[in-house]
Amino acid sequence: MATTPSDQASPKHATVVFRYGTTPYGPVTVMQQAGEQVVTIRGGVEALLDMSPTGSMLRWIEGGVVFTVIAPSAGRNQLLELAERL
Repeated sequence: MATTPSDQASPKHATVVFRYGTTPYGPVTVMQQAGEQVVTIRGGVEALLDMSPTGSMLRWIEGGVVFTVIAPSAGRNQLLELAERL
């Protein structure tokens, strides 16, 4: 198990990683990440919005295509506007 060092992140943006070395499928890694919000974009598509002090990211799947928008200086509204324009 690994976690975000407390001096490097707030509880709102922490990650916990569980690593299982011996499984029937080989090594398995499970990540739990705080800080992401579920939002609705593009006429009903659910997306994950992650706002942090080091940057902002919006991710979604639409029509079998994975979209990731990264904008270090954009706020929540700016990211949502970008998603609507793509």
